[in-house]
Amino acid sequence: MKTQNPILDVFGGILDLLYPPKCIVCGTLGLEPTCAACLREFRPIPGPICRHCGTTLDAGKCKRCQFIPSEFISGARSAGVFEGTLRKAIHRLKYDGKRNLVGPLGSYFGEFLSRRPFGRVKVDMIVPIPLHRAKMHDREFNQAALIAHEVGPILSLPVMEECVIRVRNTLPQVGLNASERARNVKGAFQVGDATAIKGRTVLLIDDVATTLSTADACAEPLVNAEARAVYVATLGRDL
Repeated sequence: MKTQNPILDVFGGILDLLYPPKCIVCGTLGLEPTCAACLREFRPIPGPICRHCGTTLDAGKCKRCQFIPSEFISGARSAGVFEGTLRKAIHRLKYDGKRNLVGPLGSYFGEFLSRRPFGRVKVDMIVPIPLHRAKMHDREFNQAALIAHEVGPILSLPVMEECVIRVRNTLPQVGLNASERARNVKGAFQVGDATAIKGRTVLLIDDVATTLSTADACAEPLVNAEARAVYVATLGRDL
């Protein structure tokens, strides 16, 4: 891309020759952080899906809702299956710090949400699921918040990061079973600004959902603060 500074343009051209821009996910030469081929491999959640939690039904039944009931979530949906290139893209952002993936991932997520997966529900605000300050210090960013700030303008909704605080530094959820996940995050969140929550419909945003235990634990203090309803949207869903 041309700038207003010819010296920078020349320097950028030299860098492109020495280090040609590539797709961060697959390594194919190209100008975009995620190439068109990788984006085409993002797979939507196969239907039919559970009207409550958004996962694929098994023989007409939702095993997740049967065995892991959500106490505080009014509904959940995910843009794509957490596999293949979507999984790689999320991991490159989350663990490798490739923040330039936020743009294409946020656009993909925003397009999904703009199709109104929750039907006629009117959302008032977006709240990204927060990291504990210790993990935030280590990672230096909250991927859920970065994605939320991409989605907010697409949906014309405010992003309210300070409404929920993570007060306990929990163990990673990876490797835990459903009951262990629920116990791990129980009581890990509290409301930071109750006046911003009362009477409003909140959309919690995160990068990936598996059992929705983290989202449900985050929704609990929001419901206790008299939110009208709490819905959850994630970029990927681990089926």
